[in-house]
Amino acid sequence: MKNVFFRYVFGLYPLGLVLLPIVYPCGNKTTTSIIMDYRNLIGSPISEVHEIISRKINQTCLENHTHTCEQNKEIGSIHQMVCSIQRRRLHFTEFQPQLTILLKTIQKSLGCDCELGRSAVHKRDTTQNPRRRKQIQKRLCKLKNLIANIQSCFQKFHSKEVT
Repeated sequence: MKNVFFRYVFGLYPLGLVLLPIVYPCGNKTTTSIIMDYRNLIGSPISEVHEIISRKINQTCLENHTHTCEQNKEIGSIHQMVCSIQRRRLHFTEFQPQLTILLKTIQKSLGCDCELGRSAVHKRDTTQNPRRRKQIQKRLCKLKNLIANIQSCFQKFHSKEVT
């Protein structure tokens, strides 16, 4: 009986009200605002970070399709990828400031924040251990792929809105 009451009063299931913030985690930024932020604030820094990472990698990275840009859900996809980078908490002193600023700028542009759980910080080890170097290269490859996917997703969003 209560369920019928809520459906009548609210016009949808009560569970829908509870899940609504999960489905739409980002703020109410306009498409124009996001595109302008990409053009003016995000486009160049994301390319710079991608280039810095590319120079650091000593091997060819395999394409990683675990994080892709979903059609018509570009903003949500970008948000998920940014949060994924932050959850990894990779620490590379050579470009950490640029990466941190870039991620915060993207979050501000989208109006989204990432909820971060407790996870270990992976600090860059400068030892000459070949196994450790291989792990670092693998992490850099994952980061490079995520940055490239974010860049691609922004470009899809931008081109979709322009045309």
